[in-house]
Amino acid sequence: MTKAPPDSTFFNNPTEPPPVIHLGEVTTVLDVAWEMAAKDALPIWGSILAKSQTQGRGRQGRVWVSPPGHVYAALRLPLKPPFSGSLASVALGYALVEALRAEGVDLLLKWPNDLLTPEGKAGGILLENRKGALIAGIGLNLGASPFPPEEREPYAPLPAALPIRLGPPEELWLRLAKNVMFRYNGDFPAKDSDWARNLCSLAEKSLAGLGEVVTIDQPVTEPRSDRPALTGTLAGLAPSGALRLVGPDGESAVWSGTLILPNRARRESP
Repeated sequence: MTKAPPDSTFFNNPTEPPPVIHLGEVTTVLDVAWEMAAKDALPIWGSILAKSQTQGRGRQGRVWVSPPGHVYAALRLPLKPPFSGSLASVALGYALVEALRAEGVDLLLKWPNDLLTPEGKAGGILLENRKGALIAGIGLNLGASPFPPEEREPYAPLPAALPIRLGPPEELWLRLAKNVMFRYNGDFPAKDSDWARNLCSLAEKSLAGLGEVVTIDQPVTEPRSDRPALTGTLAGLAPSGALRLVGPDGESAVWSGTLILPNRARRESP
C-alpha cells in the first residue's frame, strides 16, 4: 500500500505521541473540543478525554450514557484523505478496529460507525465537520456497559464492553490515539489511484454482516429508492464508503440509514 506523502504528516516529528487534554466532568467532549478548536487550542491529532459527560450524544441525536470508568474522547482529524470525504467514518472505524486488535481484542465494524464484540456494541464514533475542521467523538465501554439493555433502540445490538484488562481509560486512549495517528502517517494511502478501493478492501475484512442478508432502515441510496427499508445481501463497501447492498432489483449504494444485522444479540420490537 502506498504510504502517505510528507504533506499529510501534521507533526514535525510524527513519532511523538499526540497531545491529550484530560478533563473531569463535561457536557460533551465534542462541545469542549469545538470550543478549543475555535480558539486554535486543539491541534490536528490533539484530543480531549473526559472522565464523564452529562449530555453525551450519539448518532442521530441519541443519548450516550456517560458515567466514569469508560472512554469519552474527541479527536481532531486532518481534513485530508482518507478523512476529507465520505470515507472518513469507514477510515476511522477501520483504524480503531486495528488499534484495538493490537490490544488483543477482535472487533467488527458495524457500518457506518459502531464497534461490535460478539456480545454486542462496545463503542461508537460520531464525526462532526464544521468550518474546515473535522472532529470525531469516540465512546468506548470498558468492563461493563453503562447502557441498560431495555433502553436500546429496537433491532439495535445489545450493549457490550471491552475487557477491563485494557487498563484505565486514560492509558488505553493514549495508546489508541497513538496507534491511529501512526497508522495514518505510515499506512494510509493518499496518492495511489486505487487508494480508496484498497482501504475499503481492508475495512471489509472487519465489516459486520459481510455476505449476509441484512436490512437497511430509512436508506438513502443510489439509484434512488423511496422504500422505507431495503433488504439484500451485504456485498461490501464501495470506494466512496457507501454500503453495497444486492437485492432483487440489483445492487444499490447505500449512503445512510440504520443497518439491521441478522443473528446478532439485539432487542427486537415487541
